[in-house]
Amino acid sequence: MRIVVVREYTDKYTGEGHVIGEKLDMTEERFAEIQDKGMFVVDISDEVVQQETPAVSAEHSGAQSYRL
Repeated sequence: MRIVVVREYTDKYTGEGHVIGEKLDMTEERFAEIQDKGMFVVDISDEVVQQETPAVSAEHSGAQSYRL
């Protein structure tokens, strides 16, 4: 499934950090696992994207990053 990051987090399996606005592919199981911890990613699988633009402002005001 296709998702967009809406809250920064670090993947606990890969150690990779993901920033707001980043678009990723992941399994439904991993999506559900992350969603159980909070609102970090949003499913955009049904979106038809004509132009690659961030869904959320990329401004970062010192918010905390989470390890999921």
